[in-house]
Amino acid sequence: QSDAYLGSDTEMCHQSQTIVEVVMLTSLCSPRVEVVQTALKCLQQVCDELDIKGSMEDVSDMPVNSNLVTYRDLGDLARAMPPGRVAQQKKIMHLLRHMAEPTPGNTQAWEDTFSQWQAATSVLCSNSKEPESAGDTMIQRVKQRQTQSPPLVSQLELQTQLVEWLHMTGFLCALGGLLIPRERSSSRPTSLPDFNSLLSSVEASEQKRAVALTSNPLIMKFVHEVVGLLVCSSDTFGLEIRENVRDLLGHDLHPAFYPIVYQEIRDRVYGFAASTGQVIVNDMNTLFVEQVL
Repeated sequence: QSDAYLGSDTEMCHQSQTIVEVVMLTSLCSPRVEVVQTALKCLQQVCDELDIKGSMEDVSDMPVNSNLVTYRDLGDLARAMPPGRVAQQKKIMHLLRHMAEPTPGNTQAWEDTFSQWQAATSVLCSNSKEPESAGDTMIQRVKQRQTQSPPLVSQLELQTQLVEWLHMTGFLCALGGLLIPRERSSSRPTSLPDFNSLLSSVEASEQKRAVALTSNPLIMKFVHEVVGLLVCSSDTFGLEIRENVRDLLGHDLHPAFYPIVYQEIRDRVYGFAASTGQVIVNDMNTLFVEQVL
């Protein structure tokens, strides 16, 4: 332990911590319970390492330290996981929503997961039964194998992929709030503001948020795509995707997403009206409104 602090202030050490953070966070989306358990135990070891270093030197500049409380709670889950896979994942997502600060590690983990989520979404939402051309991604290889394997094996692979996709969707909903700029709370007012002052404050806050979001278009892209999945029309998993996305947006979404999701829903509903003002009534538009309500 006396040598634990050696080299901890080097750039290589910080880069290594970032890599560990990325790997451990993305592993929480795995459909395999043992992988998730291992990731949680590793997070606990990272916390123990920081405790040792913290007894000898200041570790406040280490990226992982800013979210140490959340990582410690996640590590504790390795010893007392709730019964049932759904309950376990719900608890993990609940803790991720309480992550305090964005770091290079959790930001990269979100972006990497979003990329994998997009690839998996295109497979699960596809109605095509024809094999795709050869590709070098894992998702493409799985889709190719399903066209060459017996129906039972193909279905099992897709079911496993669906579970992983659901975990990734929850992960993106829970952790993505860190990537959205938040207004730092100022001093508490001594009196209630009048309506005009309150309206001006809200408008100014939304304008700042809109400008800040242009620097991270992935957030807007994720919201646009996940809201669109409320009316997923896949023959195979459409119903499961629609119901799970509705539940995730309704119960597991980071609060920082709320204004962006509401804006996306409003834009889509406004699009249901023709240029004449007449509402376009069809099954897809009706389903979207039902899902939102």
